[in-house]
Amino acid sequence: MFESRITAVERFRRAREIYREDGIHTLSNKTKRYLARNITDSLVEKYVMPDYHQYLIRSEDLKNQATQVWDLNYNGGLTIQEQRDLIPFSNDRKLQFRNLPTYTFDDPFVAELQDAYLVGEIPLALTTEGKIISDTIYFNADCKVGKKRIQRRIKSAMNASPLQMGKTLKTDSVRYNPPKISIASLVYTSYNNFCLWMERELPKLRGIERYEEETGENVKLIIPNSAPKYVYEALDILGRDNYMEWDGESLSIERLIVPSYPQPYPATLKWLRKNLQPNDMQSPVNADWIYISRQQSKGRKVVNFDEINQVLDEFGVEEVSLENMNLQEQISTFQQVDGIIGPHGAGLVGMIWTKNLCVIEIFNEMINAPFYILAHILDHDYEALLGKGIGDIRRNQNIVLNKYELRSILKESVDNTSSK
Repeated sequence: MFESRITAVERFRRAREIYREDGIHTLSNKTKRYLARNITDSLVEKYVMPDYHQYLIRSEDLKNQATQVWDLNYNGGLTIQEQRDLIPFSNDRKLQFRNLPTYTFDDPFVAELQDAYLVGEIPLALTTEGKIISDTIYFNADCKVGKKRIQRRIKSAMNASPLQMGKTLKTDSVRYNPPKISIASLVYTSYNNFCLWMERELPKLRGIERYEEETGENVKLIIPNSAPKYVYEALDILGRDNYMEWDGESLSIERLIVPSYPQPYPATLKWLRKNLQPNDMQSPVNADWIYISRQQSKGRKVVNFDEINQVLDEFGVEEVSLENMNLQEQISTFQQVDGIIGPHGAGLVGMIWTKNLCVIEIFNEMINAPFYILAHILDHDYEALLGKGIGDIRRNQNIVLNKYELRSILKESVDNTSSK
């Protein structure tokens, strides 16, 4: 039985390793930090999170307090029920379904807020009244994921500045004066996840770009410290060199530019496809169909891949490992293909960069959003293929695929793309 929490035995083993390798002084310091963090986390869970809504400033309140606001092109979306209708294998009771994120598709905007603060190892954006700007964290503060992310940011801020944050939450005002910068926007995810960056952080630049067009200002982007390589590659392609890496030290910002938290609006996806274009980069792949491999990943690998690879070869499907490509090569590859197939994973977000695509998503025994939703919004043909899950952690179970089912779905899909 998998346990998400670290057991006492595991803690003791780790402490013993630290003592043996780094000595009693290092162990003592790490123990103090661990205990302090645990105390802070417990206080946040007990006294802050039960009424966390009172500490938030939501989209409508933000727009009312902002000095300037611009609405962005909406271009429609899906209702929650329509999203649920898209879930593959939804009638199979043997499967587990993870339907998040469930998009709300509120009207997108970009706002300019005077005098804001950033605090915490994972930056928490605050107004002068000590309210947390929810649009810098998630698009729905009321759902399970939104609450979890807000809790994580509050804990990070409390651990970094316990006295200041405690006073801020208690008095509804920020009572300290950190270093100040003029104008900036938070483009930040603490999860080193390609999909989250491409789908939910990079699209913030659409709103920032609109603000810059209207005002003539040049907004400094605040990004994670030592971010993955694709973050810098994307900023380079977009010509964005005015950024700073967050170092955990509190900041005061004269004008904080806040795009509403991105959701996959058609207009936003089109903006991303149009603007994130490779510079005459040729794809290293020469095939109409590709298999997005997870064989080098920790989970959701196809166990019987040697057998499955024979079927892929029959249809001219080339295996690609995206982790071995730079971002420009990845985008060029997706732009040239007719179809993609692969296990559920971040690589499927590449469907954004092409039109008229056929997508075949492979699942273990858990059905995950959001790629069937993305495919629908982008008007791609979408099929799902179910394998048998192997392993304890259901979300990351490895997969055994039936080669006959794979052959059948590939034959129909490849034939369809060939006839277009």
